Amino acid sequence: MTVMTAKICIIGSGPAGLFTAIKLVRHGVDDIVMFEKNSVSFGGLMNDCKLNFDHRIGMDIEELQLTESEVYQHLAEIKEVFKNSGYCTKVTDPNAPEIKKWIDRFAVHDMELVVAEQFHCGSDNAKHLIRYLIGFLEDKVELRKRTGIEEIEFDGEKFTLKDSYGDEHFCDILVVTPGRSGAYWFREQARKLGIKFRFGEIDVGLRVELNAKVLDPLTSKIYDPKVKYLTKKYRDKVRTFCVNPHGRVRLEHYDGFKLVNGDALMKHKTPNTNFAILQTIKLTEPLADTTRYGRFIAYSVNLLGDNTPIAQRLGDLKRGRRSKKSNFYDSTRYDCMPTLKLITVGDISLSYPKRIMDNLLEFMEQLDKVLPGIMSDSTILYAPEIKFYDTRYLTDKNLKVEGFENLFIGGDGVGKSRGIVGASLNGLMIAEGILKLLGKN
Repeated sequence: MTVMTAKICIIGSGPAGLFTAIKLVRHGVDDIVMFEKNSVSFGGLMNDCKLNFDHRIGMDIEELQLTESEVYQHLAEIKEVFKNSGYCTKVTDPNAPEIKKWIDRFAVHDMELVVAEQFHCGSDNAKHLIRYLIGFLEDKVELRKRTGIEEIEFDGEKFTLKDSYGDEHFCDILVVTPGRSGAYWFREQARKLGIKFRFGEIDVGLRVELNAKVLDPLTSKIYDPKVKYLTKKYRDKVRTFCVNPHGRVRLEHYDGFKLVNGDALMKHKTPNTNFAILQTIKLTEPLADTTRYGRFIAYSVNLLGDNTPIAQRLGDLKRGRRSKKSNFYDSTRYDCMPTLKLITVGDISLSYPKRIMDNLLEFMEQLDKVLPGIMSDSTILYAPEIKFYDTRYLTDKNLKVEGFENLFIGGDGVGKSRGIVGASLNGLMIAEGILKLLGKN
């Protein structure tokens, strides 16, 4: 067994962990070890990398105990890093003259269009961007890839981390940024450490793929439009998420099941556009654990899909029948062919609750009023698309965990952000807390 000691350990190499390390290094802090369970992660940086520089998207400033002014100070610092990389392009200007017309069109149909300043990198540039960001860490941060942390122990002063190889690592300060895929793992560690938490919300929905011509009039002006709607039947919140103009649908591996996601390349385009439609779900009693509920839905879809996501033509769903492989790929019948190949053609409604399906279809019908063609029979629906960031932990203004002087958490997996920029902001907040702890602020 190998034993290692460091001043600071960071679990997770996504935006939260990465920006924690970058800011610490910029302030002369060294003796930092970062653990990553995969060969490379970096969260959404590896998957399309869309950046929304707006406090209304991807962050809850009340949860973070920040003012709008403080948020935008952090956002300016994050933007400077990405902009100077040379791999990110500004794709949406919220002050463009056409924007108000689009906002008004959606408002007529009871929908809110939120427009942010947006940058896009593209999955084909992701590795170059990550290499650039790692360059900030120099020789002051040791990145241990393919090293998952399985157990966290605390003796009142130091943390002991037990990794997947049976080795132990000791540190004075611990930063945990596990990402969405590590949300369930950290919750189990939190129970053992006596960390207080409460259940929050998750998002459950579908990935929609259609001919890009339907959304081109909008996405040519607003690259990743954020549309919110309150359903009339159930009064539930639904929204669009992660729009990928001329992009592709992708597989996402979680602990024990597979989800769908989407991305777009900067250089190579497809004839399709994909986006998620998501319903926000908050449970009360007798089951308040939204993660368990979301995992149940994911397992159900994977079970019916023989361990793969399910895809269905919207026309089949509207008529109450499953899609069949025999005609699913008929290009003379449909103007949109699936970009995700590893799928099972079937019936999503067998595994998704009726209330969720009703809400998502009602939302799509509203969107179709502004962008005719969304409700086309050719439109492809993929499931499951679920975003896990429901567990909320009590922290201070620097995301230091209540009851601990040397434990910080951040990112989507611990409910402190929803997206790359929000997670990056978390990293800066954590770094500021550590600098205070070290007397370097």
